[in-house]
Amino acid sequence: MDRIYNELLFHLKKYLDNDNIQIHPELIKEDQSNENMKLYTDEEKYNYLQKKNKYLRKLRQDFDLDFD
Repeated sequence: MDRIYNELLFHLKKYLDNDNIQIHPELIKEDQSNENMKLYTDEEKYNYLQKKNKYLRKLRQDFDLDFD
């Protein structure tokens, strides 16, 4: 971010025609447990999404959906 900070700020000020723009970069650490895991199969994708949305399982059962 340090490399492009000035260039980005200059570009935004010019493009938006606003000299009052400020950029405050912030580094946010993410949970490394499963976020970086690559999901390849349909079942892996489904299990991942099911953890995020508890109604996905019911939807799959109601519509009798299955992996091909």
